[in-house]
Amino acid sequence: MDFKNNVLNPVGLYGHRLEVDLYLVSARLSSLQTLSRIVHQAGYEVKEVFFSGAATTAAVMEGQAREGLNIFCDIGRDITELMVFKDGLLRDIEILATGGDRMALQLQEELKLPYELAEEIKKSYGLAADPREIDPEKEILIKKNTFYKPIKQRLVAEIVSASAKSICLQVKEAVEKKLSCYEVNSFVLTGRAALLEGFIELLEGTLSIPVRFGRITNPAVPPAIKENSELSGQRCLAYLTCIGMICAALQERMAAPPSGARPAGGALSRALQRAKEIYQEYF
Repeated sequence: MDFKNNVLNPVGLYGHRLEVDLYLVSARLSSLQTLSRIVHQAGYEVKEVFFSGAATTAAVMEGQAREGLNIFCDIGRDITELMVFKDGLLRDIEILATGGDRMALQLQEELKLPYELAEEIKKSYGLAADPREIDPEKEILIKKNTFYKPIKQRLVAEIVSASAKSICLQVKEAVEKKLSCYEVNSFVLTGRAALLEGFIELLEGTLSIPVRFGRITNPAVPPAIKENSELSGQRCLAYLTCIGMICAALQERMAAPPSGARPAGGALSRALQRAKEIYQEYF
């Protein structure tokens, strides 16, 4: 506004020249129309559309440090979302075609197992640390069809850790395309894959910057979680995006003035206020 930079909210300011530096997130119209139609057929109406990554940050980055460069990374089942914030504003987005599902799929392929069994093995015995820490003779028994089959636990760790390392390298490559890692003030990580033993440490070593696991920081969320056993503990990780959408909607509702609300003082007060605004604008 009048050549002033970094004006986060121009409401109430005056000027003759207004320019906007914005980051536009677009989506394919046909996809949005299909989703809207599905919701409508279920008996509901779509009031607003959210970008999933931005919605999640409303739950896990509320009230966090907003100065400098901050990266939010959500490792989902089949995609990974990277969002770069500068001074609290979204500056860039990267979607990687990889996720935590990759580790289970690798186990399924190499050990010739059903996917559901591979996923359970990943959760119970998967490791993102050095597999050499595991006794080479240590075995786990898995039930395949009607009999039990022994598998070396070190082999499971080797497969999972290799997949985890590949994910971390892809994240690093995506980050370095946009900025230098030493510029990053904070790196927040969410997703079930982040709970894998050694994963955060592996990502820290790959990026050479501190990484912390994202926790719900929006004050409106914890009371609701306590009242719902389905969201207790780590279960809420599966619903972070939905929780974030609710947080964003509540914040917007609280910020909006009540319908039909008028400034205090009635018509006279409004007239005086308008006269004051005109005076300040020109003098």
